[in-house]
Amino acid sequence: MQQALAAHRRGAIADAKRLYERLLSIDPCNAAACGNLAIIAAQQGDLAAAERLMRQEISLRPNYSVSYNNLGAVLQQQGRSAEAVAAHQYAIELDPSYAEAHLALGNALKQQRDFGGAMQSYLAAAAIRPAYAEAHNNIGVVQQMWGHLDEAVSAYRKAIAARPDYAEALFNLGSVLHQMRHLEAAANAYRQVIAIDPGVSVVHCNLGAVLKDKGHLNAALAAFGRAIDLNTDYAEAHYNRGIVLQQQGRREEALAAYGQAIALQPDAIDAANNAGIILQELGRQSEAIDLYRQRCRPVPAHADLYNNMGTALLGDGRIEEAKQAFERALACRPDFPEAAYNLGNAWREIGRLAEAMAAWQSALQLRADYPDAFSQLVHHRALACQWDSRGADQDKLLAMVRSGVRVPPFYLVATPATSADQWLAARQWIASIQPPPQLRFDHRRRLHDGRVRLLSLRRFSSAAP
Repeated sequence: MQQALAAHRRGAIADAKRLYERLLSIDPCNAAACGNLAIIAAQQGDLAAAERLMRQEISLRPNYSVSYNNLGAVLQQQGRSAEAVAAHQYAIELDPSYAEAHLALGNALKQQRDFGGAMQSYLAAAAIRPAYAEAHNNIGVVQQMWGHLDEAVSAYRKAIAARPDYAEALFNLGSVLHQMRHLEAAANAYRQVIAIDPGVSVVHCNLGAVLKDKGHLNAALAAFGRAIDLNTDYAEAHYNRGIVLQQQGRREEALAAYGQAIALQPDAIDAANNAGIILQELGRQSEAIDLYRQRCRPVPAHADLYNNMGTALLGDGRIEEAKQAFERALACRPDFPEAAYNLGNAWREIGRLAEAMAAWQSALQLRADYPDAFSQLVHHRALACQWDSRGADQDKLLAMVRSGVRVPPFYLVATPATSADQWLAARQWIASIQPPPQLRFDHRRRLHDGRVRLLSLRRFSSAAP
């Protein structure tokens, strides 16, 4: 037995396994040999053998709490959460001060989505062992899931105080600080993780996300590039790199980055959406339409693709197909004001002003402060001789101009606008050759998801068998 234990401690697993098996052939009732051989089996992925040996150990020493806790860990690995919970609970019944069993019970309850029970178990583990880093980390995870961000920060800091090189807690701290927009502190947390383990691609990707939000675009590109160097198949890093390149106006490079993300992850809808936007900006309407058609599926997450496909079709003069695309977008997501607005533009293009005005009205019901929809509606109400709200409409249109909203100057012709108002509207309308999409007033309006995805992997620490 001493030889087996020595081999096990120095990492000579094959020798330890051979010696434990030899010992059991001589002494089948050696509980310690059963338990240690079960641990090796679990570490090697042979969970059936690990469970059999742990149950054999329990039969030999039925009051040994560690055996039940280890059995719970193996059952959890097999997806048998209810049985795992029962095993951990029995380990605690045998030894209420067993901190590792409280932690393991919390992890099993979390897998059952019993977050309240998991929190109670983690708190119990931390109360028994105040410097239990894994318990504090997991408390922070649940607090962050609940949206209690200050409490999550406090818990992660306790975990790091207990173990300063605890990379997982530092990573989670960076995630919650980014969520709270404490960007410099988040970047520092991620840099500490990199100092501990520079080879984890997701950490570089998340650091890039923080740097992007700080406006340090070249540094963000370098971080995303490092993430890709570590994992060339990392679709999220290619996608995030594309966003930064797009922000820098490097559209061809951004298009290539989005293409990489789509090739690696065919359901990368945001990447396809942004790639289609660039293709439209480059005048490559047919390519954009083909891309959108390839990626569209009738589910809510694809509503943006249908909407953007509609803008491409509208720009290509394919009005009926564009109208159908906007209708599909609204079928996927009924509360989509931009799609309702664009549908109105499509109706207008075929001379169906009543339907166009109804669509713009729907857009305003979904978003009351939608200036493009309102100015279109006011102008076309006047064309249709609908005078009931004329005075109020004109007052609001002038107020929009005076507050800096871009309104087509010719829409003010039938209003009591002064020459100064007309001049202001004209200046605002031509202020930029390529105005930001959210202010653009034309039938090719499109959405651009400019968010960098922040991956917040919150791995739970589990008591090893």
